[in-house]
Amino acid sequence: MPSTVIRLYEYLPEKELLIIHFVTGKRYQYSGVTQSEYDGFYSSIFKRYHY
Repeated sequence: MPSTVIRLYEYLPEKELLIIHFVTGKRYQYSGVTQSEYDGFYSSIFKRYHY
């Protein structure tokens, strides 16, 4: 993953749940995340790496 702070992330569309794991070991869960919001999150992470 091209981030120095995010180790990995998971999206569970059936639960509208986004889970972000940070390199510090902390984990945050965001509920009520729609597919459209997740798509925007995903696009923003990789935007600068798209050529």
